[in-house]
Amino acid sequence: MNDTVMKGFNGSERCPRDMQAAHLVFPAIYTVVFFMGILLNTLALWVFIHIPSSSTFIVYLKNTLVADLIMTLMLPFKILSDARLGPWQLRAFVCRFSAVVFYETMYVGITLLGLIAFDRFLKIIRPFGKFFVQKPAFAKVVSTLIWLFLFFLSLPNMILSNKEATPAAKVWLSGIVDADLHLLAKMYKGVVMLCRCATSSNTTIRL
Repeated sequence: MNDTVMKGFNGSERCPRDMQAAHLVFPAIYTVVFFMGILLNTLALWVFIHIPSSSTFIVYLKNTLVADLIMTLMLPFKILSDARLGPWQLRAFVCRFSAVVFYETMYVGITLLGLIAFDRFLKIIRPFGKFFVQKPAFAKVVSTLIWLFLFFLSLPNMILSNKEATPAAKVWLSGIVDADLHLLAKMYKGVVMLCRCATSSNTTIRL
């Protein structure tokens, strides 16, 4: 069995990590998620094409749908890489490009979910009010800025990882993905805090 021994900070060995699950179980789960995601996102895309962008909610949802669809299309590369079915060049491509796009679209979706929560909060406290942030034009501008900001934020991951692809470079490139996961955790906490603030404010207003 392919085991990897994890070491503590003091150099002592901790329980070994079984890599068999990462090579077999996770790719199988990702495969199911991929086919379900393609089916549902394609159906949702067909529905939203026929819906005009007449509200901020629809604009944010459409952008979230595009982000989810792009993220789903990156899954096959991750499946083949984790299952060790492709050459090492494929894993280098995943670290350099597809993983960067995957996490970028994930960040876009998380940010848009926060904006959707904020938009719903405004609809509750001011159902008949029309702030400038509740106009579809504002939502389109903000969505475009989010895409551009996160694109340029993730662009250094591609530029700084333009070393010659070698098997030894995989370890260095995997550190980029770890940094992405750390940023993802921070963004997720920010969205959770925003939703909690919106919920608590709504409760206070009703009381």
